[in-house]
Amino acid sequence: MESPDECIIGESNVIIGAEVIKLEVCNSKKTLLFYVDQAKKQLLNFDEIEIWAIESAIEFLVSVAVILKNSDYAVIKDIQKSTVVVNDEFSSDKIKYRKMEILMERTISETPVESELTSSDID
Repeated sequence: MESPDECIIGESNVIIGAEVIKLEVCNSKKTLLFYVDQAKKQLLNFDEIEIWAIESAIEFLVSVAVILKNSDYAVIKDIQKSTVVVNDEFSSDKIKYRKMEILMERTISETPVESELTSSDID
C-alpha cells in the first residue's frame, strides 16, 4: 500500500475534466515552489482551483494557499477537512487518513505577465 505521503496521480498532479481543476499537493515529490507555480498556471486558465493533500502534506498545502493569498493571486473560498478510509493490502485493517481541500478563486482578472516567484513571496 502506498503511504499518504506518496502521490499516486501522474507527473503534473492536475486533474482536468472535473467541475473544478484539482491540484494534489505532496511533500515528497516536488518543491513548494513547484506547486505554487502549478496553481498559478491553472489560475491563468480557470477561475477556481481546488488544491488538496493527505496527512503530512497538509502543511505544504496550507503553505501553497497562503503564498497565493499573500501575493494577491487568489482568495480562499472554502476549506474542507475530511477523513479518508483505506483498506490495508496486507491486513484486513482499515486505515484512516486526514484530508484537506482548499478551494481558491482567482483575484487577477487579466492575464498577468509570467514572473518568477521570489523568496519575499514566501515570507
